[in-house]
Amino acid sequence: MNKRTVTIGPVFLVISASVAQALQASQKDYPHLPDSTQLEVDMNLLNDQSGVPAVVADNEQNPHKLFLYTPSYSLELDEIEETKNGYRIKQIEPVNVQMYDRLAQGSLSLSATRWHLCTQEKEIPSGQSSHWQVIEKEWQLLQEQIEQLRELARRDAAPVLAHSLLPSQHERYLDLAASLLELTHSLKNETNEVLLSAQQAAVALLREGKAANPYLLTVLVDHSYQPYEEATIPLVAGELSSEQEEILQKGLSVPDLLLIHTAPAAEHIKAIAELIHACSAKKQHVLLATSTEQRLEDVLGRLPDELLSLRLDQQEDELSTNSTGARPVKAWARQMRRQILEKTEAALPPLSRLVVSKKTIDQWIERLQRHMATLSDEATKQQVSLLRQRMSTIEQFISTPFMPTLLELAAAVQQLEENLAQQKNRLETFNERQKPALGRLFHGVDQLAQGWLKRQQGVVDSLQAEYEAKKRMYQQAQETMLQIVRDDLEYVWCQQRIQEIEAEYATALAEATKAATILQDTVRELVPVQPPLEPFSELTLQHYLNWYTVTRALLEQRHDLLQEWRSQLSKYAEIVYPELLRYADVVGGTYSDIVAAKELTKITYDLVIVEDAGGMVLPDLLPLLVKARRAVLVGNPDQVTPFDKEAVQAVLQTCSDAEQTPEITIQLTSSVFAQLWSSPIDAAHTVCPAAPVQEGAEPVEKAEENSAPEEVRVNTSPLPAEEGKEELPPDQPEEQAVAPDEQSESARIESARIEEEVI
Repeated sequence: MNKRTVTIGPVFLVISASVAQALQASQKDYPHLPDSTQLEVDMNLLNDQSGVPAVVADNEQNPHKLFLYTPSYSLELDEIEETKNGYRIKQIEPVNVQMYDRLAQGSLSLSATRWHLCTQEKEIPSGQSSHWQVIEKEWQLLQEQIEQLRELARRDAAPVLAHSLLPSQHERYLDLAASLLELTHSLKNETNEVLLSAQQAAVALLREGKAANPYLLTVLVDHSYQPYEEATIPLVAGELSSEQEEILQKGLSVPDLLLIHTAPAAEHIKAIAELIHACSAKKQHVLLATSTEQRLEDVLGRLPDELLSLRLDQQEDELSTNSTGARPVKAWARQMRRQILEKTEAALPPLSRLVVSKKTIDQWIERLQRHMATLSDEATKQQVSLLRQRMSTIEQFISTPFMPTLLELAAAVQQLEENLAQQKNRLETFNERQKPALGRLFHGVDQLAQGWLKRQQGVVDSLQAEYEAKKRMYQQAQETMLQIVRDDLEYVWCQQRIQEIEAEYATALAEATKAATILQDTVRELVPVQPPLEPFSELTLQHYLNWYTVTRALLEQRHDLLQEWRSQLSKYAEIVYPELLRYADVVGGTYSDIVAAKELTKITYDLVIVEDAGGMVLPDLLPLLVKARRAVLVGNPDQVTPFDKEAVQAVLQTCSDAEQTPEITIQLTSSVFAQLWSSPIDAAHTVCPAAPVQEGAEPVEKAEENSAPEEVRVNTSPLPAEEGKEELPPDQPEEQAVAPDEQSESARIESARIEEEVI
């Protein structure tokens, strides 16, 4: 999603009484809508995360219109034209799919200093701005960026994908295909509306360049294939013949189309099953189309049980009990429905309890918000600050007369303390170091030293007594001053008031913590890991309240979605069809069942395998090919189509466009497989059956020398016969020409038919 972050200053939103009343009425039908007090909380919560998603509306009446989006609702805003200092809230709606589509096309992420909600425009401070010019400029830059990305995407698109750039021969081919649709139904004497719609949709996809394989028209029209290197992988299971191994290796890596020529008795089913198994190992999904149910069961019956194999069967209504292991989509959908209902049954009760307890939870949220308001009351905090300032003033007033005496006593005590420490240090030093030395050197003066020590100790004792007396005087004076302060009536009142406010704060904190703990329990089963409440504080509780509000709305939305999904699933198992068909390893069905499955309309497959393609004409094959990123056609080019040449020509006699008659005849009497097979094609895109060696046949080397397969194949391009026919030069030696008896049966038939049409 294209997004552009816009950093702006504070934004003021004004919600009128009528809008608030309409919001309250809408909450009955949409309980996820917030009350007016919650709007500001939601805006700032989104703002702190990654910004508020916003879209600038294209509105002629009010060009300054803005839409804000939250996970559960949207706000329609109009700029206040008179002052241009904020926005009026015009409408609040629950989110829907269209709103998500609108955001996906591109949005701004508004990161404001803070979002404010007002009930009147006069509440917006003077000098405030709506920041519309900044928002509009960033929106224009975003649109330019989106347009540039679109232009780059258009440039990088393959030329074949753009209808206006289709080569003329491709457009002509599609026009021819479109003309064949109604004609084939006329020849069948029936009109299958489902089949006709699928065929028309296939032609439209090719015109729009939306076919899963971008090279499909290049193959069908130009008979030109993409080069590639064959895969070399270990065989999946069992031993394969050289032909079966060739099918597996080429089928895994061919980028566009692979033609497998199979004789009626040829054993290719095992190779097709191994190819499907190998694709599933590479996380590729396969669509298998067959002409009969028996051929479908033959292939699916060889697949291992661990693969999810689904069988399209319009009549089957129970789980398959045959040995193929493939599951009919209808029965498998019902089984999945039971499993989904069983697995989601345990998830619904906790969500239901949350929704049923809405009124009780709302009460606890209201209680938490009320206590949070007490904790965050700025007036109370200001009052406590003023009371403390007043107490400090009283203390200063009472202590002023005492200050000289206290300062004097404090200085005297400090001086005595210093003198006492000095004398004690001196006495200790003399006693530990000098006295032992005098005792050893001057034995005669030992008594004098003892006398000095006694006198010095007396000085210390006197200083100690004086120090303690001064200290008691200081403490008594200080206590007297403090007692006078404590006896002051105003001081006492201020102190008591502060204690009352602190007690109220402690009570509010305890009650808020209790409410938050109860709210924790309401979603603990649904959200085991929640934001912590410790340390208990105003900030922690506010953060939890914001988280709980958003989480609860999401859980209630999940409840509604799950309940609706279970309700729909209980009634209609078909709603799981698309997911089953999209993610199954292989989906198999007959041509009619695949075309009739509406769930396959928008699903493409990594590989589409078409069995018995040798008898399928262009209109019947196109609905299968447009779903294929890669395709494998299995068939016999000699197989006849459902339409007889005489019957086709009889119908075409009434056609006004005589120029297209030969081309239409070729397309209806010759299968797409036969046309591709008879045109020049490299061996990497074909698998030919091993020809049995007959008695008396020429050696292989000699046969190769005398054959020229590229000359034998007849060009059956949808272009006019004169353009597609290649004539031999008149001076070509006879030995280089190919004798009629050396041509294949299919080539002789095609050659005779083209010559007849040219004549």
